[in-house]
Amino acid sequence: MLKKSVIALVLITLAGCASHSTKESTSSPEPQTKSIATGTLAIQDIVFNDDAGVPEAVKKECNLLKELSEHIKTANASQYATILEGSSAPANADVLKVEIINLVGPGGGAWSGGKSVMIKGSLSRQGKHISSFKALRVSGGGVWGGYMGTCAILGRCVTTLGEDIAGWLKNPVDGAKLGDL
Repeated sequence: MLKKSVIALVLITLAGCASHSTKESTSSPEPQTKSIATGTLAIQDIVFNDDAGVPEAVKKECNLLKELSEHIKTANASQYATILEGSSAPANADVLKVEIINLVGPGGGAWSGGKSVMIKGSLSRQGKHISSFKALRVSGGGVWGGYMGTCAILGRCVTTLGEDIAGWLKNPVDGAKLGDL
């Protein structure tokens, strides 16, 4: 009797999943809305501050500078019509400068303790300082942290920092403290 109940429960669950996926695949696509993004954001090359305490293994293996730049770009895609990366920028661009000022990332994944990334950044327009921020994100890797390495956990931090910066760019308050600060 118990075996039949378990089989029936599995079949009901599968039927629910099957009907859900069928509904999604036959529904018509959502109407496309035009982007209201305007202007240009130029993300300057992100660097590690000399005093950030970043372990050499993290610098070599984790690719955090590029990841942070990419996450900032992705998180701001709906806000800016054009997003550039690198040191050059048009005169009318919003220029974002970001620097990793502290990083805790001992090897050993989640088993060696929490990881954190602290950044500071500033926004300028037409060569004039507009505002600045500091941000911190701390992670132990979440539920599956025991299966993640140090780079993956630090990657979670920079992903979230990219989203934090996108929120700040919507209303760039000077001296803002973002994330876990």
